[in-house]
Amino acid sequence: MKHLLTVLKYALLLSVSGALMWYAVRGQDLSRIGHYIRTANYFWLSLS
Repeated sequence: MKHLLTVLKYALLLSVSGALMWYAVRGQDLSRIGHYIRTANYFWLSLS
């Protein structure tokens, strides 16, 4: 039973995270977002 609750907790967490990500990027140009991610300077991202 404890294992089932752990699985359900993580499933709920992933569902909420996915819904919030969808809400954040809805209406945006995903190819443009992908371009910015690919060309990002990871040095500055690691510092932040």
